[in-house]
Amino acid sequence: MADAYTYDVSTSAGEVRLLISDIDDSDVSPATARSVRTMLFTDAEIGVFLTQAGDNVNRAAARALYTLAASKALLAQRVAVEGLSRDTNSVAKELRETAAAYDALGKEAEYEPADEIVGQDWTDDAYQQRIFGDALEDEA
Repeated sequence: MADAYTYDVSTSAGEVRLLISDIDDSDVSPATARSVRTMLFTDAEIGVFLTQAGDNVNRAAARALYTLAASKALLAQRVAVEGLSRDTNSVAKELRETAAAYDALGKEAEYEPADEIVGQDWTDDAYQQRIFGDALEDEA
Protein backbone atom coordinates (compact mmCIF):
# COMPACT_ATOMS: atom_id res chain seq x y z
CA MET A 1 0.00 0.00 0.00
CA ALA A 2 1.58 3.27 -1.13
CA ASP A 3 -0.05 5.36 1.60
CA ALA A 4 0.98 3.16 4.53
CA TYR A 5 1.52 4.91 7.84
CA THR A 6 3.01 3.39 10.96
CA TYR A 7 4.07 5.14 14.13
CA ASP A 8 6.48 3.12 16.24
CA VAL A 9 9.14 5.16 18.06
CA SER A 10 11.34 2.08 18.43
CA THR A 11 12.12 2.38 14.69
CA SER A 12 14.12 5.05 12.86
CA ALA A 13 11.02 6.05 10.90
CA GLY A 14 9.11 6.43 14.15
CA GLU A 15 11.88 8.60 15.59
CA VAL A 16 11.72 10.84 12.51
CA ARG A 17 7.95 11.08 12.87
CA LEU A 18 8.33 12.02 16.55
CA LEU A 19 10.86 14.77 15.76
CA ILE A 20 8.67 16.36 13.10
CA SER A 21 5.38 15.79 14.97
CA ASP A 22 4.06 13.54 12.20
CA ILE A 23 1.60 11.74 14.42
CA ASP A 24 -1.59 10.62 12.75
CA ASP A 25 -4.14 11.26 15.46
CA SER A 26 -7.14 10.59 13.26
CA ASP A 27 -9.29 7.70 14.34
CA VAL A 28 -9.40 6.01 10.97
CA SER A 29 -8.14 2.82 9.43
CA PRO A 30 -4.68 2.79 7.81
CA ALA A 31 -6.54 1.92 4.59
CA THR A 32 -8.38 5.25 4.69
CA ALA A 33 -7.44 7.70 1.93
CA ARG A 34 -4.50 9.95 2.74
CA SER A 35 -6.58 13.11 2.25
CA VAL A 36 -8.73 12.14 5.24
CA ARG A 37 -5.82 11.33 7.55
CA THR A 38 -3.67 13.81 9.44
CA MET A 39 -0.26 12.32 8.66
CA LEU A 40 2.35 14.43 6.90
CA PHE A 41 4.35 11.69 5.15
CA THR A 42 3.86 8.04 4.19
CA ASP A 43 6.19 5.30 5.40
CA ALA A 44 7.79 5.21 1.94
CA GLU A 45 8.48 8.97 2.04
CA ILE A 46 10.02 8.74 5.52
CA GLY A 47 12.13 5.85 4.18
CA VAL A 48 13.41 8.07 1.36
CA PHE A 49 14.41 10.79 3.85
CA LEU A 50 16.28 8.21 5.94
CA THR A 51 18.05 6.82 2.86
CA GLN A 52 19.04 10.30 1.68
CA ALA A 53 20.34 11.11 5.16
CA GLY A 54 22.38 7.93 5.48
CA ASP A 55 20.00 6.63 8.19
CA ASN A 56 20.79 9.63 10.40
CA VAL A 57 17.47 10.31 12.15
CA ASN A 58 18.12 14.03 12.82
CA ARG A 59 19.20 14.71 9.26
CA ALA A 60 16.20 12.74 7.92
CA ALA A 61 13.93 14.87 10.11
CA ALA A 62 15.64 17.97 8.70
CA ARG A 63 14.97 16.78 5.13
CA ALA A 64 11.33 16.12 5.97
CA LEU A 65 10.93 19.60 7.47
CA TYR A 66 12.68 21.25 4.51
CA THR A 67 10.24 19.42 2.23
CA LEU A 68 7.30 20.55 4.33
CA ALA A 69 8.66 24.12 4.37
CA ALA A 70 8.90 24.10 0.58
CA SER A 71 5.29 22.97 0.37
CA LYS A 72 4.14 25.64 2.81
CA ALA A 73 6.12 28.31 0.96
CA LEU A 74 4.31 27.45 -2.27
CA LEU A 75 0.99 28.02 -0.53
CA ALA A 76 2.07 31.01 1.58
CA GLN A 77 -0.15 34.02 1.59
CA ARG A 78 -0.90 37.12 3.56
CA VAL A 79 -4.60 37.85 3.98
CA ALA A 80 -6.25 40.75 5.77
CA VAL A 81 -10.00 40.94 6.22
CA GLU A 82 -11.79 43.53 8.36
CA GLY A 83 -8.77 44.27 10.53
CA LEU A 84 -7.79 40.62 11.03
CA SER A 85 -4.72 39.34 9.27
CA ARG A 86 -3.24 35.94 8.67
CA ASP A 87 0.30 35.45 7.41
CA THR A 88 1.34 31.91 6.51
CA ASN A 89 4.79 32.99 5.27
CA SER A 90 6.20 32.60 8.77
CA VAL A 91 5.27 28.90 8.91
CA ALA A 92 7.74 28.00 6.17
CA LYS A 93 10.45 30.14 7.79
CA GLU A 94 9.99 28.44 11.16
CA LEU A 95 10.03 24.99 9.55
CA ARG A 96 13.32 25.84 7.81
CA GLU A 97 14.81 27.07 11.10
CA THR A 98 13.80 23.87 12.88
CA ALA A 99 15.16 21.81 9.99
CA ALA A 100 18.51 23.62 10.23
CA ALA A 101 18.68 22.81 13.95
CA TYR A 102 18.04 19.09 13.30
CA ASP A 103 20.57 19.14 10.48
CA ALA A 104 23.20 20.58 12.85
CA LEU A 105 22.42 17.86 15.41
CA GLY A 106 22.79 15.24 12.69
CA LYS A 107 26.17 16.63 11.65
CA GLU A 108 27.38 16.49 15.26
CA ALA A 109 26.33 12.85 15.51
CA GLU A 110 28.38 12.03 12.40
CA TYR A 111 31.56 13.44 13.96
CA GLU A 112 34.07 10.71 14.61
CA PRO A 113 36.04 11.63 17.75
CA ALA A 114 38.33 8.65 17.21
CA ASP A 115 39.73 10.36 14.11
CA GLU A 116 41.67 12.84 16.22
CA ILE A 117 43.48 10.18 18.23
CA VAL A 118 44.54 7.87 15.41
CA GLY A 119 48.28 7.45 15.49
CA GLN A 120 48.59 8.38 19.17
CA ASP A 121 51.29 6.69 21.22
CA TRP A 122 49.27 4.31 23.37
CA THR A 123 51.92 3.24 25.87
CA ASP A 124 50.67 2.74 29.41
CA ASP A 125 52.00 6.16 30.46
CA ALA A 126 50.43 7.92 27.46
CA TYR A 127 47.11 6.18 28.11
CA GLN A 128 47.08 7.18 31.77
CA GLN A 129 48.02 10.76 30.86
CA ARG A 130 45.18 10.92 28.34
CA ILE A 131 42.66 9.55 30.86
CA PHE A 132 43.78 11.22 34.07
CA GLY A 133 45.47 14.32 32.64
CA ASP A 134 46.44 16.96 35.15
CA ALA A 135 45.67 14.75 38.16
CA LEU A 136 48.81 12.73 37.46
CA GLU A 137 50.95 15.86 37.15
CA ASP A 138 49.65 17.20 40.49
CA GLU A 139 50.74 13.99 42.27
CA ALA A 140 54.28 14.22 40.89
